[in-house]
Amino acid sequence: MKLGGKDFKMKKQLKKAVVCLGISSLLPVAAFSAWADTVPATTIPAQHAVAKPVPKAAIVVPVHPAAPAVVAAKPKLNTQQQKAQILKLAQSLKGTRYLQGGSTPKGFDSSGYVNYLFTKNGVNIPRSTNSLFQKGKVVAKNALIAGDLVFFNTNRGKGVTDVGIYLGNNTFISVTTKRGVAITNLKDKYWASKFVGAKRIL
Repeated sequence: MKLGGKDFKMKKQLKKAVVCLGISSLLPVAAFSAWADTVPATTIPAQHAVAKPVPKAAIVVPVHPAAPAVVAAKPKLNTQQQKAQILKLAQSLKGTRYLQGGSTPKGFDSSGYVNYLFTKNGVNIPRSTNSLFQKGKVVAKNALIAGDLVFFNTNRGKGVTDVGIYLGNNTFISVTTKRGVAITNLKDKYWASKFVGAKRIL
């Protein structure tokens, strides 16, 4: 079909409009693409980044068995050391009162006093004066040394009633009814007349 001049002109204008419309619709897309290429990439700062929580490791405290307490053993004393300790303790108790049947620093009788001194230093001896007189080695009066036991009979008749510890230089320490634990001279008239004998335990 052959178009007239007017129809051909209209068709040409319509085609031109369609082409222009197509180009204009593509312009925004092209412009946006060109703008996007010029914008620098933005990264999220590390401090604003959301970190995944890291599970805490369980704290394990090592348990060690308690070390047993170490108790230092007391060195065993020899005979001379024991004797020295007995004599020292004997004089430290000077003035302790007399107490019949007593065997502690609250009060002593003569055999209780001697028994206390020896047992406190690891030497077991009999409690009674008579039994104690049966122990040890007999010592002559002129051969006494410090630490020997001296025995007396203050009652009428046989046997022994009192005991003391010889200190040297004719002195001994014992328990008296009036003065308690006291130092006395072996040559004292009263005690010299009551002397029965002496024994060496150590």
